[in-house]
Order: sequence, then C-alpha cells, then structure tokens
Amino acid sequence: MRIKNRDDDYKDEENLRQGIVNEQKYNARIELRSSFNEILFSKIRVESVFADTKKGDFNGQMASFGLNWNISKNLLVGGKFTFFTTEDFSSALWQYEYIAPSQISVPILNGEGYRSYFKVKYKWNGLEFNLRYSEHFKYDAEEMGSSNNAVDGNRERSLFFQLNFRY
Repeated sequence: MRIKNRDDDYKDEENLRQGIVNEQKYNARIELRSSFNEILFSKIRVESVFADTKKGDFNGQMASFGLNWNISKNLLVGGKFTFFTTEDFSSALWQYEYIAPSQISVPILNGEGYRSYFKVKYKWNGLEFNLRYSEHFKYDAEEMGSSNNAVDGNRERSLFFQLNFRY
C-alpha cells in the first residue's frame, strides 16, 4: 500500500490564475510469486490506484502474469502479459521490466490496453545472448509515445538483441 500527497503549482487554462493544488494518490498492490522445481517461475500481480486531483477523481487498474522457464542451465524462456485500464493520466501505472544486463524498461500504462513481451536468454562459453520482443497496445490511441519516440497508430512493437562476452 502506498499513499502519495503532493502540493504542486498550477495555472488555469487561460493562464489567469496561479496557485497550489493538493493531490493525493493511493496505490494498492497484491503479488503472488511461485516456483516449481527451480525450473518454472511465475508471478501474478494486481494493482489499483485512486487519484484525487484538481480535475477530479480517477481510477486505474492493472493485472499481469509472468512466467520464466529454465529449460536447461544455459537456456531461459519467459514472458509477461499485462492488461491495464486507467481513466486519466493522473491514475496511470508504471511497470518495471528487466530486459537484459544493464537494460530495463519502465513503460507507462495509461488508457486501456495491454502490454506483453517474450524473451529468450542463452549462455554458451562466456557468451550470453538476450532476445526480447515486446508489444504495447492501446485500444483508442492514435499515437503511442511522445516527441522523437512517437509511433503512429495504437500499437508499438520492439525487438531487442544483446550479446555479452565475459572473460
């Protein structure tokens, strides 16, 4: 359970009034982790947020299921699927995702949609191969991302490959 209370400067739409607005945000999270014979690992997470802002009250929820399978001592296959729905940017949720050594992602989950990824890690003679395909979909979006990272449409896909050599 997390509670956030924030005072922030604001200007109204016509830039006529300024002031300080007080916002509260309440998060609750439940997580269940399981392992089966040190070969198969799963994680289920459900999170809910309630934001009390100057614009109004907004809710957001997400549910995710992740699975990692150690097929052998050198090969790991895994993935995660997350469904999310939020009423406003102020009730958005963030999800930490480990990609590969020195690479993480913390995508914002706002609006309504899903996010998923599939990954493979293989180790052989000091080499480590990491491959990851991810997809982020929002039902009513015309554009994903912002600025230089903007993608037209309601689906963003990415493919990541990393090769590490340790000696």
